[in-house]
Amino acid sequence: MEIIRGTTPQIEVILENGTTFDSLGKVILRIKQGTLSIDKEPYSKDANFALFKYTQEETIKLQEGKAEVQLVGINENGEETVSKTYCYEIQILKSLWNKVIHNE
Repeated sequence: MEIIRGTTPQIEVILENGTTFDSLGKVILRIKQGTLSIDKEPYSKDANFALFKYTQEETIKLQEGKAEVQLVGINENGEETVSKTYCYEIQILKSLWNKVIHNE
């Protein structure tokens, strides 16, 4: 998976083995690169499918190179739960612009 800095990517997450988002409760998708973490709640979700949308402002903070994504459960107290998924490596690609570009 690849993300270009300063774009508005959508990341699709599909759960396997009969697991559903309802059974997990509240979840976030975390992109982590060094000390930077970007957490997003699902924009849209179904039984085993969720869509996470990122903004230009969020992705411009990422640096060219490797990052990781992970699905994290959040309990009713707002604390992370232990049932995290595997970390998946993604590639952050260079953009010609080092700022947010809004096309009208």
